[in-house]
Amino acid sequence: MSILAQWCSFHRPGMHGFVSGVKRLLTSVGIAAALIGCCTEPAWNGKPLSAWLGQLNDLHQNRSDEAEGALRRIGTNAIPYLVTLLAATPPSFGEGLGEKQSEAVLAFRILGNSAAQSLPTLGKLLTNDAVGVSLDPYPIAQSMAGIGQDSEQWLVRGLGDSRSNIRCASLLGLIDLGEKAEDAIPSVLERLRDDDPDVRGFALFFVCSVSKDKNFKRSLCTSALQDPVPHVRRLAEKELAKLGVQ
Repeated sequence: MSILAQWCSFHRPGMHGFVSGVKRLLTSVGIAAALIGCCTEPAWNGKPLSAWLGQLNDLHQNRSDEAEGALRRIGTNAIPYLVTLLAATPPSFGEGLGEKQSEAVLAFRILGNSAAQSLPTLGKLLTNDAVGVSLDPYPIAQSMAGIGQDSEQWLVRGLGDSRSNIRCASLLGLIDLGEKAEDAIPSVLERLRDDDPDVRGFALFFVCSVSKDKNFKRSLCTSALQDPVPHVRRLAEKELAKLGVQ
């Protein structure tokens, strides 16, 4: 199943595509940490950041609220550790790596604009400019979007990357930003002609979600009905239905 097809079903990108190797792990984490400072794990109230991160999704609201409060107390001191999570590759954390990186995404959403200082580093991680290995770009792009509107310029840069997974991740980050990324529409429109069908589909969804011009959206979706890939055509049909076009 394509990334776009998965996303249309669950409205969330899958965690996949990690590169193995202890040597690569040490390289990626070390360089990423060096870009932003010491990666010593901070703590609050006698509890390490990693424990608070694991508590963010607790089913008991009071415990998740407590974890969010602790993260806010730790503040930007959490950034170096969060960056190392996003730069990690197997075998770090074993099968729990995806979960740890999802926790990092949540943490950046909580920190919001206060974590804007990390955007240059995250932008380099997204396009692998900071490391000599291939990283999963999806949690990185989501973390950038969680910081807020300042991430738009960095995500737009990712749209021009030669690798389709990075273009897809950048689009998903822009989708997360929603109307805050309205200025990105011209750059996203170029991706409607992308060679990769997932990129075309995400680009179409972004424009249809953000643009306020119904006639423009109708025209784009009508053209997308001619796409050679079925799941892109289905997405166009769904968007046309939202516009009241049968």
